Amino acid sequence: MNKLVPLTLLLALGCGDDDGRIMLMDTGPGRDGGVADSGGGTDASGGVDAGGGGMCMQPTPDLAVLNMDPAAMGMLLPRCAPATRTTLQACTNVDCLVGALNGDTTPGVDIGGGQIINCNACFNIQFNRCLDERCGTQFAAFRCCAEANGCADINNCPACSTENDALTSCAMTAGVTIPSCTAFTDPCFDG
Repeated sequence: MNKLVPLTLLLALGCGDDDGRIMLMDTGPGRDGGVADSGGGTDASGGVDAGGGGMCMQPTPDLAVLNMDPAAMGMLLPRCAPATRTTLQACTNVDCLVGALNGDTTPGVDIGGGQIINCNACFNIQFNRCLDERCGTQFAAFRCCAEANGCADINNCPACSTENDALTSCAMTAGVTIPSCTAFTDPCFDG
């Protein structure tokens, strides 16, 4: 099952399922791993949304850039141990990826409001940044659809199947994979 593994802003880890569409899965508890999404309730990871709407078209943040902000004082990165990178490189299925990210013991950093950036959140945010850069229009359309339809569980959002198909098609055409996105995810390991 060595297929595409894109992620959404809702911090869900995805993989191509048997019909080739993106299947998104919750990767852990928390409050959006430090990234506020814009719906009106809870997200797939059990986190609390920022509310307010209209954020779905915003680009995904880049923790490497935010880490350079004087207010961050370089404390956001790295968030993952080198051993986790080695494990991820050997993974051939989603369970392995999820296990490696959730098993990382690098302490998370509290960015306020109970929002924690840990290895899992860092990797997801940075991979989303890669997906957003390569398939921004389709990614925004999918996020907006999920938000508009109140899809707390994006695995079960039939209203967004057209947007999911378009995102999957773009990601496959653009070659969005974990190895192709290492320029984005490497800061999680190297700071």
